Amino acid sequence: RTTMATTSSLGSRFNDKAEDEKAIQLEELQLRREIHWLLTKEFPYSCSRIRQTIDECIHYIKRGPGQGRTPEEEEEIAEERKPIAIDTAGNTVEGYAVLNGWNVSEAKITVKLQRLNKGAPFKTEISTTPWKLTQLQDAHNYLVLARDDLDTTNFHALSIQQANKIINRIALKIKQAQDQLLMTDTSSINEYHSQMAFLPKLPSNLSMEFSISHKFLDLTLYLVQNMSGPRKANPGAHETIVDQHKQKLYEVLEHITIHKPHKKLESIFKFIQTIYDLCSELREKLLALASITSNHM
Repeated sequence: RTTMATTSSLGSRFNDKAEDEKAIQLEELQLRREIHWLLTKEFPYSCSRIRQTIDECIHYIKRGPGQGRTPEEEEEIAEERKPIAIDTAGNTVEGYAVLNGWNVSEAKITVKLQRLNKGAPFKTEISTTPWKLTQLQDAHNYLVLARDDLDTTNFHALSIQQANKIINRIALKIKQAQDQLLMTDTSSINEYHSQMAFLPKLPSNLSMEFSISHKFLDLTLYLVQNMSGPRKANPGAHETIVDQHKQKLYEVLEHITIHKPHKKLESIFKFIQTIYDLCSELREKLLALASITSNHM
């Protein structure tokens, strides 16, 4: 009886072990199927979707009058090109600006400062030479790099690790595009750019620059005086700034920054965020499967 009971117990354990092994094999088979589907179907499809959204964003950034793909898009372009008011409390600065592609193609600005132009209003405009928003151009260029990367990627017989490297590369370029719209250099001025774009030319002690911060079009004005000779050891509360072109140091007498929300800039930011979210979603799927794979195989 003891021998029969022992044999029965061993047989039961053997069957349990066999069933466990079978369950593991089925689980591994299912995991391989999921990996195969992800790498051969979902990953290329998702990358194609990302690539299409990047292309739409590139077109959206550059588009101007006559470049709409539909009559509705032409209406949107006309709406985006409406002048936006540039003004401050007390009308120290007033005027307007027009955004076209990555350029401020038109602007008229009046500045009223006691220490400028003997207190009389100074009027200037942008008409013949547009102000290039290099941040927007740089964001566009990073998007082009991401699109070109996808266009030259071979999606055949990829491993999870290879797919993860691809999407990490794309996500990095998208993040760099987004960063361009967030970073505004306030440590220097570009007097050469200001003098080329504005007519009449700006007085030597006035700098005006357009830039982007997040979803806003900014106009920054500096009223400065040249700091000749060595800097004082204790400059006190005075702000100083460097001219990028001439490498001169100026003392800032007045500093005004005007933030104006712009529908097109807001749409571009949302576009880029959508692309980055698509990359992140795909990356999370790859990482999850990679983690399960390392634990089961």
